[in-house]
This record gives sequence, structure tokens and C-alpha cells, in this order.
Amino acid sequence: ALALEIAPVRVNVVATGLVATGVWTEAQQESYQDWAPQTHPDGHLGSAEELAHAYLSLLTNPYMTGSVVTVDGGLTLI
Repeated sequence: ALALEIAPVRVNVVATGLVATGVWTEAQQESYQDWAPQTHPDGHLGSAEELAHAYLSLLTNPYMTGSVVTVDGGLTLI
């Protein structure tokens, strides 16, 4: 709706999964590091660098607007 309202300004969203960042406590990080290889379809938690690819694509594609790009390593599939 926002993309239509403020067009021609482009509006896109990146929907992320679990990302290994500094916001997790040490116990949470250990828990997710144990969980990911066994359960996560991609076998690991995402990284900021991996998400950056999606952001770069959205920023550089002038024909893309009103999109929600899911970058979660397949987490929504399980």
C-alpha cells in the first residue's frame, strides 16, 4: 500500500529469518548454533553479509517496488 501511496518512490521490504548478530545472549547463541545444523534447511544462521545481498539488489534495481523479499535460508519452509 505504501508503494502505491508514495510512488514513484520505491518501497520494498526484506523479511529475515534468524541472523547471527550481537543481540543474542551467549546462551541463546549457543542454543541456535546447536539447533541450526540439525534443523535449519540451510544448516546455519544467516549473517549480516548474506542479508546485504538482498538489500543491495533492492537498492540497485530501479524496477522493483512493492516487494517483500524473504531471506531466511528456507526457514519458512519448515
